[in-house]
Amino acid sequence: MAGTEIQRLEHSAVKLTITLTKDEAKSEYDKHLKELLKTAQLPGFRRGKVPSEVLEHKIGPALKEDILNQIISDKLGECFKEEKIPKEDMPLEYSEPAIDGEPKPDFENDISFSVSYDVMPKVSLNKWEGFELELDDAQITDEDINNELEKIRDRNAIVMDRDDDAVAQKGDIVTVDYSELDENGESISGTKREDFVFTLGSGQNHFKFDDEIIGLKKNESRDFEKHFPQDFEDKELAATTKKLRVTIKAIKEKKLPDLDDDLAQDVGEQFKTLADLKKDLTEKLETRLADALKIRKQDAIINKIIEANPIDLPESMIKAEIFNAMQRVMGHYGLTDKYIQRLFGEDSEVEKLWRPKIENQLKTGLIIRELIKLQNIELTDAEKEQEIQDYVSRSGKSIEEVRKAIENNELNLFDDFAKEKKVFALLESKNIIKKGKKVKYLDLLPENA
Repeated sequence: MAGTEIQRLEHSAVKLTITLTKDEAKSEYDKHLKELLKTAQLPGFRRGKVPSEVLEHKIGPALKEDILNQIISDKLGECFKEEKIPKEDMPLEYSEPAIDGEPKPDFENDISFSVSYDVMPKVSLNKWEGFELELDDAQITDEDINNELEKIRDRNAIVMDRDDDAVAQKGDIVTVDYSELDENGESISGTKREDFVFTLGSGQNHFKFDDEIIGLKKNESRDFEKHFPQDFEDKELAATTKKLRVTIKAIKEKKLPDLDDDLAQDVGEQFKTLADLKKDLTEKLETRLADALKIRKQDAIINKIIEANPIDLPESMIKAEIFNAMQRVMGHYGLTDKYIQRLFGEDSEVEKLWRPKIENQLKTGLIIRELIKLQNIELTDAEKEQEIQDYVSRSGKSIEEVRKAIENNELNLFDDFAKEKKVFALLESKNIIKKGKKVKYLDLLPENA
């Protein structure tokens, strides 16, 4: 090849231009034409016996277009497979090179063609230490332990039918039928829902009609209008008014067990007294809190580094990771790739929602990888052994099972995770983290409420 030229574009993309001299272009054309002639067949000629000038005359420009496309494919393959361009300018595996413009199949002159594609983003860590951060702090209190005990009571509750003349009240488990009504008070086709069960007061129903049916008895109905504010969580209902009919078909109540030693023994045979259960809950909550505070600390440091060292992520990398993340989550619920593709369409709300988090995760991974390289972070045999022992303790698997999984590459990211831990230990030692204001455990981890 006469030459290659790399032009850097925004968002970690490049433009690769390949130029063939006139002689190279003619040689490539003749080579591909010769291959085509081996199988070419036209009326009056046997297969493989068509003269080149006849084939060129019959097919004309289409033949040259086809040969040019083959040459482009071959030359790109040479560049990428034989690594004739620097490693940092190689395309990402999920970035398909796109031809710029329409190269002319003129084999009597030099031929140039260009392709654009995404490459691995460059990471320049100009500042990664010396940051000063202040983070909220929390500790486990009696209130947190009591909240956990109430959850246990709720899980061990007995659900019983209430008397027929009892009225529905908050905390009851109700079974209802409901539908939307038209101007004449008739049920609108397709809106009826039967035997819907929820806990009254939880708001876990589409129209949030908890307050409107409190006080009803079994088999009683109520028609009412429900206005939904502009900022209502369901955008289809926001700023609308719906007329609804709700009928209560069953009312049940939870009978919570007493908070005593018997309850503790029901939770697990390892607990003999309520004090044993409380001690176990305290230890678990403190471990959960410590882990959460550690993650918040790590995230805060990484976010500072991201702010100080901008990384221009390629679009194909972002989209691929969003799609992979969606597959993992949706696969958990048994949803198909076709359904995921539909969610992932152009201007997808799901993609917009996930994008900030995915971008942050990608930048975090790139920074960690760069720090591992810059700081020459490796694992000693003793550190590897300690990681294995820690994993055995966390997973509950035997040491033999874990070693075999590592040998079979079933835990092929084991070393990476261990190196990542060393990176974060380094970052914590090189940056200042101060304790900020005290907050409640559940304010720090509302998902555990």
